[in-house]
Amino acid sequence: VARARVHVLDSGEEIEVYGVYMPVRDNKAEKTEEIWEALTRDITKRGTRKFIVNRDFNAETEAWISRTGKTQNKEDVIYQGFLEDLNLVASITEDYTFERAQTQIDNILVPIELIHNLKEAHVTTGVREKDHKL
Repeated sequence: VARARVHVLDSGEEIEVYGVYMPVRDNKAEKTEEIWEALTRDITKRGTRKFIVNRDFNAETEAWISRTGKTQNKEDVIYQGFLEDLNLVASITEDYTFERAQTQIDNILVPIELIHNLKEAHVTTGVREKDHKL
């Protein structure tokens, strides 16, 4: 997990941006649970609702799993809890983000009250044709 504070020149506002690369899903959720808890603590202690969490979560939202008829694994359940605990929404909901497995493990998360400020969210094809979209 990486964090950067972005200063928006026009408004003077600051936004915390978190980049996440979670371990591969293998139903050993205890490995990732500690990371999710540390991330939640860091976001909470900063006391701001102006933040973005993005990149490779190696987990999928309950909505995507339901839509695609998949079965939730332990990492998905922990990820969904993170979204609910911090009242976050996934901004990419219509397409898969990992070509080979047609999953939606890459995403951009924002607090629900900021979703109306998000002008556009999409992923583009990764470096390799059959890889993650970035």
